[in-house]
Amino acid sequence: MQKDKPHSKEKAETKAFVDQGQKEREAEQAPQETPENVQTEKMQWRRRTKRSDSIGWQDRTDVSTPTQPPIRRQDENAKEQAVEVSAEHAPKDEPMKKDESAMQFQELPSETMDLVIGFDLGTSCSKVIIRSPFALRSRAIAVPWHLKNGTSKYLLPTVLYENDYGEFSLVPSDSTKHVLRDLKINLMDKIDDTRAQAHAAAYIGLALRSARQWLLDTQKDAYGIYHLRWALNIGIPSAGYNDENMRPTFGLVARAAWKLSLQPDLPTLNTATEALRIARDKSDSVDIDVVPEIAAEVVGYARSRLRSEGLHVMVDVGASTIDICGFVLHSRDGEDRYELLTALVKRLGIHDLHLRRLNKIKATDACVKPSVPTSLSPCMVIPNTGREYINDPSDLLSKKLDEIDQNYVSECTTSLMSLIMALRRCRDPYSSNWNSGLPVFVAGGGGQFSLVRNAIKQAHERLINTQKDVAGIAAQRLPTLETLQNRDIPDSIAGRLAVAYGLSFDKFDIGQIRQPHEIGDVPRIPLRSQPKTPPPWV
Repeated sequence: MQKDKPHSKEKAETKAFVDQGQKEREAEQAPQETPENVQTEKMQWRRRTKRSDSIGWQDRTDVSTPTQPPIRRQDENAKEQAVEVSAEHAPKDEPMKKDESAMQFQELPSETMDLVIGFDLGTSCSKVIIRSPFALRSRAIAVPWHLKNGTSKYLLPTVLYENDYGEFSLVPSDSTKHVLRDLKINLMDKIDDTRAQAHAAAYIGLALRSARQWLLDTQKDAYGIYHLRWALNIGIPSAGYNDENMRPTFGLVARAAWKLSLQPDLPTLNTATEALRIARDKSDSVDIDVVPEIAAEVVGYARSRLRSEGLHVMVDVGASTIDICGFVLHSRDGEDRYELLTALVKRLGIHDLHLRRLNKIKATDACVKPSVPTSLSPCMVIPNTGREYINDPSDLLSKKLDEIDQNYVSECTTSLMSLIMALRRCRDPYSSNWNSGLPVFVAGGGGQFSLVRNAIKQAHERLINTQKDVAGIAAQRLPTLETLQNRDIPDSIAGRLAVAYGLSFDKFDIGQIRQPHEIGDVPRIPLRSQPKTPPPWV
C-alpha cells in the first residue's frame, strides 16, 4: 500500500476515520463466531463434497464460513506458479521486528485464504510443508532452510542451540554454549518432563516462525492479497496417538510452540516454560491438531487412483525408530476413515544400527574408512553392511559385524511379524487382503535400506510358510506428491516429505481417525467359517 503524500495527509486521516467507523458497524452486524459453528459448517461442506477419484484435487475455492468473507474463486486455467527458492530467501533465525509480520503481509487484505502448516517433527530432522487446501488447486510448498550444513535444504536438523544468554536458536553461533539433540526422543521418553517439553516447544516455535517468514518473503505473488488464516497439524507416532499421556503432551507442546513463534525475541527456557503454562488453557487463535504420522503418510495414496480399501500395514523407518502400524482404510459419506488397529514403535532406526557398528569397531584396533560418517546427520548414507566400514577387516571382526547386521534384520522381522500376527488372529482376520496379498508400505529415510528390505522379505516368507491361505506381503510404494510445487526435490528426499505433505491437508480432508483402544477385537471364529458379525468399522 502506497504511503500518503504530505499534502494529502488531512484527507487520508478523514478517510481512515470513515473506514474505521464502517468496520465497527460491520463488526457489530457480523454473526458471532464460535468454534462449534465453524466446525459444523466445515463438516457440512465436507460431507457435501465427494472425494476426488484422481490424484488431482477439486477446486474448493468457494468454501467459506459464516463469519469470514468468501474465498475468491481461482481461474481453473490459471497457470500455477512454481516455487523459486534461493539462499537469499532462506528463513532467518533472528528476532522479528513486529508480531503481526509473523503472520500477515503488510498490505490491507480484502479476502481470506486458509493456509495449513504440516509439521513433521523427526528424530533427526524435521520437514515443513505449507498448503492452501481450499484454493489454488491445493497448492503445497516445502519450506527450504539453506543452513549450509551439508544436508538437504528441505531437511531441518532436529537440534537446538543455546547461547551464553540462555537463548535458543536453530543455528550455531560463536556464543553457543549447549547443543541439544534427541528433542523428540526425550519428549516421548520423558512425557511429564517440563524441560523436555520446553526444548521441543522452543525448537518447533523457531521453525514455525522461520517458515511463516519465508512464505511472507517469497510467496507474495500467490498470497499477498489475502488475509491469511493459519492452521497447524503436527505429527505423532502411531503408537503415541493411542497413548493417553503422549497425545495431549504433543498438543500442549504444539500450542506453546505457536505462541513462542509469535514472540519478537528468541525463546529461552523460562519463556518456553511460561508458554507451556499459558497453552494449557487451549485458547488458541488458530486450529492446532495432532495427527498420527501413519495416517498423514497415506493421505496421498488414499486420494490417488492406486487407492484400495481394506487392511494395510505401514512401516516407517526413521533415524532412531521404526514405526509399524496396521490400519483399515475405508470411506463413509464421502469421507476417508482410518481405523488404527494396532501399532508399535521400536528403537531400530538407521542411526541406531550405525552406532552399533561403530561401537563394535571402536572396541577393536580397526580404523573406520574416511568415507564412512562417524557423526550423525540427517542425510548421511550408511553402508549396506558392517564390513564396508573398514579396509581388510579381520575374520573375527567381520563375523561380529555380520552378527550385528543379522540381529538387526531379525529384530525388524520379529517386530513386523508380531504386528501382522495380531492382525491375523484378532484384529482383522477376515480381510480379503490376506488372500490377495497384504499391502505393506515401506517409507521413511531408511525405507529403501537393504537390510530393511531383507527384513520385509523374511517376514513375507515366514508368513506364507506358517499361515494357510495367506498370499504373503505385497510391498507397495507411496505415490508421488502431486500438488507439491517445488521442482528441485530429489527422489531420495521426496519420500521423506510424505508425512509433512499429508499433514498439510485440512483436518477434514485427512479424514476421521479411530484409535486402537476404540476398536474391539473381531470375535474368534474358525477360519473356515464365515464371520457372523461384521468388523467394528463396517
